[in-house]
This record gives sequence, C-alpha cells and structure tokens, in this order.
Amino acid sequence: MKLVKEPLVHFLVLAILLFVLEHVFSSTKKEKLIVDEQTVEYLIKQREDLELRELSPEERQETIAAFVEDEILLQRSLQTRPGQGRHTHAPQHDSEDA
Repeated sequence: MKLVKEPLVHFLVLAILLFVLEHVFSSTKKEKLIVDEQTVEYLIKQREDLELRELSPEERQETIAAFVEDEILLQRSLQTRPGQGRHTHAPQHDSEDA
C-alpha cells in the first residue's frame, strides 16, 4: 500500500483524469476535408506542367498530401482569427477625397 502514498502515483492519476475529462468535454465535431477528382487532376497537371514531365505515383501522392496539409493549416489559421474569412480579392480601403 506504499504506492497510494507516492506523489508520482497521485500525479499520474491526476494526469489520466485530466486527459479523460479533456476528451469527454472537448469538441467531438471534426471537419472533413474532401478532395474531389477535379482538384486532384488539377494539382497533378499543374505540377507536371511545372516539372515538364509525368509524375511518378509517389510524387502524385506527395502532391495530394501537400495540398491536404496546406488546407488543414489554412483552416486552423482561420479558426484562430475569428471574423476573418477567406478573401478572394484584396480588401478595399475607403479613401478620403480632399
């Protein structure tokens, strides 16, 4: 019964409890990123045009993986800046005519 008195055991129990509580109360809603066939074809064609050759199957997978990673990073950055949306053009600033 010496284990019950060990601070390390207390720490481990509290750590496990915190992880369980975080899992229970955290948002379970996960967004899905769907990459359609047109996007895949566009990405592959774009890279093949840049490299002036046909891509190997491994390079095709790397291209798709890089796109997915970029999209995930974009979504995370947009989540950290509430009120900021994806801009398709430069924001217009009002200018004062004097």
